[in-house]
Amino acid sequence: MKTIELLKEQNQFIQELEDKGKSFNTIKNYRTDLNCFNKFVGSSKPELKIKEVTSTEAQEYSRYLIQKYNSPNSIRRRVQALRIFFEKDDSYVHV
Repeated sequence: MKTIELLKEQNQFIQELEDKGKSFNTIKNYRTDLNCFNKFVGSSKPELKIKEVTSTEAQEYSRYLIQKYNSPNSIRRRVQALRIFFEKDDSYVHV
């Protein structure tokens, strides 16, 4: 299983969005949503590495979002942003 440097991969993902001409607000929202995930997994480390996100971690992240946000739309958007980020190589996510 491949290990990724999460922050490096996220920066590359954001750059790809910019290269595709996505709007400033779209890119800002992706950054915010991915940073929320980083806080969840403890991104205070200089380089966060991750091998996989299992269904257990996905459920824990869901509970974390429910505790943090009242709006179901905010929760859905953050989950969707994470899904799109990991979709580029589905070997990272096992749910």
